[in-house]
Amino acid sequence: MYDVIIIGGGAAGLFAAANLKTHNGLVLDHCPEVGRKLLITGSGQCNLTNTLPTDSFLTHFGSKQQRNFLLPALQNFTTKNLYDWFEQQGLPLLVREDGKVFPKSLDARDVRSFLIRLSKVQIITNAHITSITPLEQGFLIATANAAYETRNLILATGGMSYPRTGSDGSGYELAKALGHSIVPLKPGLTAISITDHPFRHLAGNAVRDAFVSFYHSGENAAYEQRRGDVLFTHDGLSGPAILSSSRLV
Repeated sequence: MYDVIIIGGGAAGLFAAANLKTHNGLVLDHCPEVGRKLLITGSGQCNLTNTLPTDSFLTHFGSKQQRNFLLPALQNFTTKNLYDWFEQQGLPLLVREDGKVFPKSLDARDVRSFLIRLSKVQIITNAHITSITPLEQGFLIATANAAYETRNLILATGGMSYPRTGSDGSGYELAKALGHSIVPLKPGLTAISITDHPFRHLAGNAVRDAFVSFYHSGENAAYEQRRGDVLFTHDGLSGPAILSSSRLV
């Protein structure tokens, strides 16, 4: 029996594997390789964190409910803690003028390789989970090709934002099977498509520090307002101001 099995080999799963207190464990991932989404983070440069203190960092999340949910995690492991961890483990970092933190190489592949190298346990890919059965002391995890018993289980499967990278939503079904309730899913951090988009010819151009208001049809009061950069795309709008509001739109 294993001490711990981590399901999901993305950023969270790999970071957990690098910080385990035991070598008697596994990382199981259903993709041919781990860290696929990590490779596209920060346009392939891997924006790891930022230099904001926790209180300031939390103001960038959309609602009080989101901030309250994240507060305990960020109080127990701050952005500075993360920065120090990577530096102490041997990955040099670079801080941009805007406070965003990247690997000094500006190459996300270096971050993935670094986390894989630090993993305390074996990583198994192409491991498609078919069921998780609670045991008297632990869990039985069945894949298409094998079965594993573990005392502890970490679900680090991510959401369903990018199926080609492995974030296909399959983790929600595993969580449901273990008795967890799932908050209804909504698209978030996504561009907005506009029917009969009149500014298609402006695709690629941006408005810096725009003030954006969102209205329901027929209403005069804005239900969301935000300041930030707005990017014109071939079928609508994107950029930080749009992405940050997209959960509500």
